[in-house]
Amino acid sequence: MIDIDIPGRTIHVALSEAELSSRLKGFRPPERTVPAGFMRRYVKYVGSAGKGAVMD
Repeated sequence: MIDIDIPGRTIHVALSEAELSSRLKGFRPPERTVPAGFMRRYVKYVGSAGKGAVMD
């Protein structure tokens, strides 16, 4: 069960600390491959969307 409180800006997951630690122990973020060309340049030089996503 996941409780999301939007006005309070919180997320609560109904899992024990032991369950969370066992899940996180084996977790590895997926490898992202960026294709050559424009996309690689975009990923390398463009800022976040919060800052306008413009090239530096």
